[in-house]
Amino acid sequence: MSKKGKHKKYRQYYRKKKTLYVEGLGWKFVKVIDGDTLKFRIPETQYLTDKLRTISVRLEGVDTPEKGFRAECAQEEKLSDKATAFVEVLIELTEKIELRDLSWDKYGGRVDAHVILTIKGEEYNLSELLMDNKCGVEYYGNQKDSWCARCIDVDNICNIDNLRF
Repeated sequence: MSKKGKHKKYRQYYRKKKTLYVEGLGWKFVKVIDGDTLKFRIPETQYLTDKLRTISVRLEGVDTPEKGFRAECAQEEKLSDKATAFVEVLIELTEKIELRDLSWDKYGGRVDAHVILTIKGEEYNLSELLMDNKCGVEYYGNQKDSWCARCIDVDNICNIDNLRF
């Protein structure tokens, strides 16, 4: 399925692309990598080369299904697509983004943080939104359960229509 077809249901939520910066850091939001990872661009500085200015931020406290070669089965790939689309829609609705409690990820090369979205003047923890809408499960670096072994009604998770902002 094409990327456009995947998001067809959510098209009503998309607005003209806007530039979103992290409050207090000046990092520019670049894209949603998957349900629990976002990419940002650090402002120009004399200390970082251009390549080092792009950084991935993993959401603290949540695990979402893996995509691509990391997905263990077709169900996990489909769940990952839904979680990614869900986060993309939330980002489009976001007025302000904040990263709290930043720390280096255990794998290095990326940062863990609580991602707080301001939507219609209210703050929401993105990890909690994912878990509340069954797009992700609580995770703090422990052993992960397989998404393939779970009985999940794929049509009833990550439903943007259930959000009330």
